[in-house]
Amino acid sequence: FIFVKFGPTSEKPRAFNTDCKVAYLHDQIKETAFTSVEHFARNKDTEIRQALRALESQRNSHARLEPRKEDEEEMGQANRDGEEASEVNESEVGSQAGSQTGSQFEEKDPFTVAQDLWLAEGERLDALKALREKQAGQLLGGLGGFKELNTPEATIEIRNCKDDKPVDIKGAEPTSSASAVFVPRQTYAVYRVGMANPETGESLSPVFLSFELEPDPGPDFGRVLAGDATSVNGKSAA
Repeated sequence: FIFVKFGPTSEKPRAFNTDCKVAYLHDQIKETAFTSVEHFARNKDTEIRQALRALESQRNSHARLEPRKEDEEEMGQANRDGEEASEVNESEVGSQAGSQTGSQFEEKDPFTVAQDLWLAEGERLDALKALREKQAGQLLGGLGGFKELNTPEATIEIRNCKDDKPVDIKGAEPTSSASAVFVPRQTYAVYRVGMANPETGESLSPVFLSFELEPDPGPDFGRVLAGDATSVNGKSAA
């Protein structure tokens, strides 16, 4: 067996059996590189598009929940009601406990807290959108070398990652065993050769058929404030 690297860097190298003819293994590596990355790209593109649509919906819902200045008076009344309740409690448990409770209510500003949470959630949604758009750009840019890789005209070069030297497949007899050309358990990388610059037409150096994607966001991505930032004024933005 040998291991071959291609496609997104997050993917592990693929294992290939060398108990076959070298020409057959070469074609298998080329075909697998194309089909597996095409499948990955199709699924990832769908995932990114769905995430962006969901974020657009969340952003619209979030905009409708912006705290209003006119709600401040209502919040202040809630504070005053709380203070009155604390005064009743004070008569039962003593002036010291009542004083502490009253000071806690005075220190809180519900409108400011709600506004901070709303702004933080907006920033989080914007950061999520920027991340998904960056992934889309990385995916599009990374697929350039794989374009038409499944055609007979497309040529690949397989290099040993240990010394970065190409495997001399052309120099070997087509009927030679792959195990005589490839070093068992070594890791190899796939390069696309013969590509031209689309703007100048000049030949490009061999292109490593690999690309990097930003990791997917976790469930707590961008949550920097305590509590659930999707809840504003007691209402959910979902």
